[in-house]
Amino acid sequence: MECLIRIAIVALLCTNYCLGDACSSESCPSESKTNRYSKDANTKYAKYYAAIEKAEANYIECNSSGCKCFADVMSRDLDVFSKRRIDQTLIQSAKSRGTLYQIINGQLYRQKDCMFPSRCAGIEYFLTRVITNTTNIELVINTRDYPQSGKHFGEPLPIFSFSKTPDYNDIMYPAWAFWAGGPAISLYPNGLGRWDTHRVTLDDARQKFPWDEKKDVAFFRGSRTSSERDNLVILSRAKPELAEAQYTKNQAWKSEKVLCYYILFFSTRLTIYAEFKKITLKDTLNMPPVKEVALEKHCEYKYLFNYRGVAASFRHKHLFLCGSLVFHVGDEWKEFYYDALKPWIHYIPVQPNASPKELENLIRFAQDNDAIAKRIAERGPATVELCVATLGAQSARVPQAGCACTARAPTSSSCVEFYSELLAFAALLLLLLLLLLLLLLLFLTLRTDFNFHQGCLSFISYEKVEINFSRQQRTATLVLHQGQIDFEETSPQSRILLTPPDLTKVSAKCKASVRATSLSADAYELNVAARRRLREEHQNPAQGCRYCAP
Repeated sequence: MECLIRIAIVALLCTNYCLGDACSSESCPSESKTNRYSKDANTKYAKYYAAIEKAEANYIECNSSGCKCFADVMSRDLDVFSKRRIDQTLIQSAKSRGTLYQIINGQLYRQKDCMFPSRCAGIEYFLTRVITNTTNIELVINTRDYPQSGKHFGEPLPIFSFSKTPDYNDIMYPAWAFWAGGPAISLYPNGLGRWDTHRVTLDDARQKFPWDEKKDVAFFRGSRTSSERDNLVILSRAKPELAEAQYTKNQAWKSEKVLCYYILFFSTRLTIYAEFKKITLKDTLNMPPVKEVALEKHCEYKYLFNYRGVAASFRHKHLFLCGSLVFHVGDEWKEFYYDALKPWIHYIPVQPNASPKELENLIRFAQDNDAIAKRIAERGPATVELCVATLGAQSARVPQAGCACTARAPTSSSCVEFYSELLAFAALLLLLLLLLLLLLLLFLTLRTDFNFHQGCLSFISYEKVEINFSRQQRTATLVLHQGQIDFEETSPQSRILLTPPDLTKVSAKCKASVRATSLSADAYELNVAARRRLREEHQNPAQGCRYCAP
């Protein structure tokens, strides 16, 4: 027995010596810093190890020049037209779903109208680079985000799109990055498209934050364009040591649940106006939206999650340049170069419906297998750069050959004239809108009644709001509170001004002052009858309500 105790003490001392603070390479030369090969870890991560081993055994890197690496993509997309040849009839049918372009004798022509002018400008940046080596051709290019030629309705149409799913016949073209017409956010008001500058800044960020100095957590920042992103955000809130994922202000998807509030923005001696605001709580999963984050900021983190948006993700290619491990969610949406990047070779594949627990397991796998994670992350930048070189998208110089403004043969200055006319028209339209707004304000000022509409009242978030009305030196205070009206209870931190949902005038007749405040103890409440009337108005908001002191 004494012998067993001594053996146990020696084993314990050896274990403590090896584990130490972080099991450094000096104290544990046979152990990696984060590779923990316990029995539980091997069992839990067995399927990941097997997937990596299989992927590496079957992977053949493509080092061919030209477009040979993408031959399968082109053959697959064009195969549907092998029996039904592309003719003028198909082109005419496709015109309504895209923008018609023609290349004739080294000149580029486009139909006069373009649904998405900035996207057309981005497309034309690339077309003008190849027109001198292209035979005369007519083609239709989709300027929308979503593909247009579905496999399950109608005949296949020859429409070029930058991304699609297997349910569409669109022909993918190598739009590495739109010079203009990409997604625009506050950080990139002209769109996420200047690949030439992003390559430089992201490479600098990668050098600034090498693998060992990156934060050992997963990162995501974006709007809630689909619910696929929810589980990572939920995991981040529950376990911030694993993920830092938050929603920004949404630009696409809106929910049915709203929070309404009003902000005082203009006042004169006789008139008070208010601006109606609306926040869709579900757009940010019931939390306030956060600010957007620059692409370079992503490089501070080891693990970057990429989700599709309305179509394929524009940030996808940029994330790889950080030298971080990309977790790519879903495999339905594709762009021209996607097939060059392989799961478990260049990125970690994630199912779109992955639960928070499944996401946690994947992140912990990367954390517990640092050498494997680093090896996969290092392959990404090299492969993306190879795709860029193959597709010839690295140049920042805009060629001068050709033009793409109208269907007429353009002169050398027609592009400038066209966009000058467009800007002049936009300026005139803006001036007319401002004039109409001034007329509206004047009309509201001349009105003499005060309408208190309650259409959004049940969603207003506040503690207490008082509205003071004065007439002939007599004052009454209308107090709105959760205890008096059935309000949805939410955070009362914002200052709220309760006024109608459209621009509303508080007339000289009532000389009312409207303000938001936390109700003081000595505030004056209306009598029970007035509160009852308020409830009745609330139950039938279409009638509105009119309150002035007697």
